[in-house]
Amino acid sequence: MSASNRDVGDLLETVDKHGRRLWVYADIVSGKWRTHRRTIAAVLITGYLILPWLKWNGLQLIQFNLIDNRLIIFGSILDFSESFVVLTAILSFVFATIAFTSIAGRVWCGWTCPQTVFLDFIFRPIEKWIEGRPLERKRLDHSDVTIQTLYKKFLKWSLYAVASFIIANTFVAYFAGSSALLSLMTSSPMQNLTLFLIMLLVFLGFLFNFGWFREQMCTLVCPYGRLQSVLLDKNSYVVGYDKARGEPRGKNNGGDCVDCNRCVQVCPTGIDIRNGIQLECINCAACIDACNIVMSKINKPPNLIGYTTENERAKAKLSKLRFIRPIIYLTIAIIFSGLTVKNIFFRQEFRVTELKSRSLTIVSDGAFVRNQFGFDIKNQSNQTLFVSIQSPSNTSLFTGQNPVAISAGGSSEVQIFVQIKKSDFLNGIANTKLTFSAGTSIEDVNITLLNREDGI
Repeated sequence: MSASNRDVGDLLETVDKHGRRLWVYADIVSGKWRTHRRTIAAVLITGYLILPWLKWNGLQLIQFNLIDNRLIIFGSILDFSESFVVLTAILSFVFATIAFTSIAGRVWCGWTCPQTVFLDFIFRPIEKWIEGRPLERKRLDHSDVTIQTLYKKFLKWSLYAVASFIIANTFVAYFAGSSALLSLMTSSPMQNLTLFLIMLLVFLGFLFNFGWFREQMCTLVCPYGRLQSVLLDKNSYVVGYDKARGEPRGKNNGGDCVDCNRCVQVCPTGIDIRNGIQLECINCAACIDACNIVMSKINKPPNLIGYTTENERAKAKLSKLRFIRPIIYLTIAIIFSGLTVKNIFFRQEFRVTELKSRSLTIVSDGAFVRNQFGFDIKNQSNQTLFVSIQSPSNTSLFTGQNPVAISAGGSSEVQIFVQIKKSDFLNGIANTKLTFSAGTSIEDVNITLLNREDGI
């Protein structure tokens, strides 16, 4: 059943009335928007493939190190336990997505989402190169099994496997590290069986997704398409069909739409954009390019299908306040992004956390009281730090090592004895501070000493 003959919203265009999948044989069309998307895709794919292999001050440029529970980004080492930084980063991404969606619809889905980028610019071109245009692929899928069909399927899936292998290995490098991945690739898998199995599962996942699951990831799994109806308004730019200009359809029926169905044939999710805005539309603009080619051939103006807003199509008066909502979202995203950048790139080289455990108070020579404190010192820089610990002149401190050497991104638990005169206690309590310093970074930590002889 073609998309144009179905009631909008009754079923997904890729599912029949019995719930069975309808395979999408989308054609690849050339045009202005395809060229722009190809340029962006080339940048994104190139960046994805090379970033985990770049180094900054001896560290991987970007790494989500789940094993050591840390993020490395441009030489800064961030502990995942630093919830504030993680929270601001997530919130900045969420509000930026909301802002751009309210302005330009599902521009993320059609232009920058890895699912779309890899599928449209790696896997679909492989498919077209080996199996041909949509009708040829459909005939091949429904034809009898022959040596030729087996050869084409084997070649296609072999190239799919190569592409998935490269994508999967790069993906693993972002988490396990490029050095660990190289070690795995140059040695027996049994020497690092866990990492090998992870890489194998990721590879099979990518192969399944891009080779078979495809557009169902967007229409069935991803929640973003369902959220867009909440984020869009009449001023949001979406891919739309000019119904007033195009109807009635047909070569001799008066409208500009000749009902060639090219917009349906090139849609990667199998919808008919002429039926209105649908959650399956990913704003990839393939239908715009396809329709503009047809309009050019019949000497009609372009953009019967184009990027537009509901108000523009209705020729409604545009409100001066139409960008207020996106601006608010974008401002919030910029604020959270600034906080994220500040806490990653402009923070202390180390962080000191006092441990809750404390030893019993010790009375020494009857004139002094000594308490034991534990501190965890986290090195947040990309180089070894030597952290010195000092106390005020009226106190004495004793520790196993001072300064404390801590490797890049590492941490050290330090036990410190702090001694103070009994005469400095008031009601069994004495307050003082310890100063931790390394380079230009200084952190003061206030501590409270207890005197058990006073009943504390």
